[in-house]
Amino acid sequence: MLVLQRRVGESILLGSEIEVRILGLRNGQVKIGVIAPKHVEIRRNELEEINRRAVVGDWRTSSLAALAQRLKNAGRAEADSKPDPEKRPAEP
Repeated sequence: MLVLQRRVGESILLGSEIEVRILGLRNGQVKIGVIAPKHVEIRRNELEEINRRAVVGDWRTSSLAALAQRLKNAGRAEADSKPDPEKRPAEP
């Protein structure tokens, strides 16, 4: 991890397209601004962690019946795609 010290009004560059600027300090909090192209996603880390936990929680709490049904459907789709050994091809 690279650790940098900046004063209010100073900034750092991440690559050539992203600038992180220190806007202010108050009550132990740092206010920052991020200048980046629109295609760059910027998310707060704590929200990412909450989303990650929610996804894992949803997966763990999904019912076994739903999982069994999905496996059954997947098996049915696979069986439909295989030729039936009982059926003979039509003769020319």
